[in-house]
Amino acid sequence: YQRRVHGGEKGAKYLIQHFQHIPNLQQIDIENNNIGEESKSIINIELAINKCNKSELTIDKIGEFGIKNLVDRFEYLPFNLEALNLYGTRFGVNGLKYLAEHFHHLPNLRKLNLMS
Repeated sequence: YQRRVHGGEKGAKYLIQHFQHIPNLQQIDIENNNIGEESKSIINIELAINKCNKSELTIDKIGEFGIKNLVDRFEYLPFNLEALNLYGTRFGVNGLKYLAEHFHHLPNLRKLNLMS
């Protein structure tokens, strides 16, 4: 089930706040709109966390801003993460450093995919 988003950054924030009302959402198409790259990244992270199977989290193409946003949420995840797939996420040394510095919030992590 897909939904297309057309709107600004405020619309993206509003959308995120109301994901709880569409618990079966599996995919969201957010290309070719004017919400901005940071908002796209946040939406992808929120959707991935909401549909997470509670042990494996898969998020792709969230960029360096997205990595920082995701990492800041590690300590608040309501489950023990065993696998983190970040394939296609192109982040630089700073993003990788930020990720590594927060591994202590993921004591059960067994699989980490950083392929781009």
